[in-house]
Amino acid sequence: MKLPWVALAVGLMTAPSFAEEKTALVVIREAGAETCPDAVQVAAHVNAIVAREVIGPGPGEDSAWIEVTMHRAGEGYGATVRTYGRSVGQRQLSDAGPGCTALGEAVAVSLALMWTSQEEAPAPEDPPPATEEGTSSDPVAPPEPAQPAATPKHPPARRAPRRAPTDPWLRLGVDALVGVAASVLEHPAPGGELGVRADLGTSASFGIVAGGVGPDRIDSHGGSVTLSLLFAALRACVGVIDRSPRVWFCLRPTVGRLAGAGTGFDESWEHEHVQPALGVGVELRGRVTHALGWAAELVATAPLERQGFSVVDAEGEHTVFSSPNLGVWALVGVSWELY
Repeated sequence: MKLPWVALAVGLMTAPSFAEEKTALVVIREAGAETCPDAVQVAAHVNAIVAREVIGPGPGEDSAWIEVTMHRAGEGYGATVRTYGRSVGQRQLSDAGPGCTALGEAVAVSLALMWTSQEEAPAPEDPPPATEEGTSSDPVAPPEPAQPAATPKHPPARRAPRRAPTDPWLRLGVDALVGVAASVLEHPAPGGELGVRADLGTSASFGIVAGGVGPDRIDSHGGSVTLSLLFAALRACVGVIDRSPRVWFCLRPTVGRLAGAGTGFDESWEHEHVQPALGVGVELRGRVTHALGWAAELVATAPLERQGFSVVDAEGEHTVFSSPNLGVWALVGVSWELY
């Protein structure tokens, strides 16, 4: 354990007078600090240091409670420790290491000091022994009768306890990704998508995605056909890994507009088809700053109805393009947290 942490903890806050019952502890891990210890781990470390149960995960409505907020700080991590109730204060801790374990230990030690400092305080001096009866020449005055304490007219109003905050359960974001699609059109073609989403904690995510693929060109029978695909999709995901980067498994039903334009044939033509498809994929998201992050997707799509284009010449009708049975998308981009 680094000594500057202990000095900083003692210097920025004096030890509060917590009651012997368990004090509520809330640990908030901001985006990018998901690998830091949670409230259960920090409380267990503190209780092990002081050798008794003095703190436990919250939130609670006690007259005194503690909030720890952990966040990314440059290449390392930082923590803000606040106490509320009978003793109010705040301190800052930081660690430049690549992991958050050392910072978690520093937070536990600084919290444990709140109780160990009370135990090490000097005990009050014993009162001087009473004079033995009959050895003092001074007369002993009879004690004065105790005066009854004045009863207040109105009892003091009890202030409602402050409820500890909890992690936000709803986050809104925007994703913009670009990449390549293979076996969606005839040849691998560039693609991109833009989506909005709502994350319910780290367990579920829902959103709407719009994008496109192409153009792709096919040369056939003396002419050429240009293909493109525009689509809109619903996105429903479940969280698989709850740490940075977070991993989601997603289901994506899609409706697309498959367009083809033929030139160089006896007659030029343009046709469109509705292309429904079902996709499944894996998505990764990580943080760069508090609001800005990165995202990557790998999606497999299968058309629910195969569409295609044909040309007619002197030799008869020829199929130029037919939707493949399975396509693959690989996309990377940026992610922005709106709320």
